[in-house]
Amino acid sequence: MAQISIMRKLLLLLFCCTPFVYGVEVFQGGASYNLASISSEISEQYGIKFKVNTVLVASLDRKNESYKKQWEVLEGINAEQYQLIYVSALVHGETNKHGYYTKAKTAETLLSGEEFLVQIYSSSGQLLVGSNSILSAKNIIEYLPQP
Repeated sequence: MAQISIMRKLLLLLFCCTPFVYGVEVFQGGASYNLASISSEISEQYGIKFKVNTVLVASLDRKNESYKKQWEVLEGINAEQYQLIYVSALVHGETNKHGYYTKAKTAETLLSGEEFLVQIYSSSGQLLVGSNSILSAKNIIEYLPQP
């Protein structure tokens, strides 16, 4: 029984670290970015120093209740104040092409068989937290690195 528990922990570690090691590619309009370097890429693009943190919300589709509720939470956070960008990762259906999004295959990989996932990444692309439950605005803000 202890061996199974150790294997689960190792698998969880593997899945949590995979996005950090390989980076997560996100898109906005015609541009693509890697979460490991998005702050410097956006800074270069706009000529202004940015240190953005990222909240990624993944689901099988946009009809998922947790997905919808997480976006409602995000709408209540002042993204500019906390230097946040939000990324939609859907396996099925259209993402908001005006915002940041991933490809469907990326969403599927991130979900790893789950129906919902929210992740917070630092400005350097380090995975700070991942949860299969909705995170409150307070929780999200608490996980962010202090300036």
